[in-house]
Amino acid sequence: MIKKVTLALTLALTASLASAATTATAADHPVREIWGKGKEACPKQAVCLYQDSDYNNDSHDGRGRRIWVITGSTTTIPGGDNEASSVYANIDFPYSSVELYEHHDFGGRYVTNTGGSERGTLKGVHVTPSGDGWAVNFNDTISSVKFTRYDEGF
Repeated sequence: MIKKVTLALTLALTASLASAATTATAADHPVREIWGKGKEACPKQAVCLYQDSDYNNDSHDGRGRRIWVITGSTTTIPGGDNEASSVYANIDFPYSSVELYEHHDFGGRYVTNTGGSERGTLKGVHVTPSGDGWAVNFNDTISSVKFTRYDEGF
């Protein structure tokens, strides 16, 4: 009888700890999704990726569209992979810039944005490495984001 109670308590505790660990991980992720429009919807020290061009200002229902608020480097953008059509970098010290990559894990070409920079559209942007030097369509392409601090250099 004691073995059964001990086993039941052990299983319940294990399930509780696993659930708490999952919750903590989700809460600590640097990406959260909100609904809104305009640059004013982007909090300080964040980079906001907007579902539509012009910072979702053209949404027909008046309430905006999805915005992915990113507060730190992330190798993926849950729910927002390859979805962004405009971006606002509402960052300042200690961050010097943010790079928006076309692939997960900071892979492929990227666009660099400094604090306060804004791109109402991701069509016709210059990327690194550029290869041919032409502007490219980066609309619905961003898959990871890397923040750079001033003390890390460019």
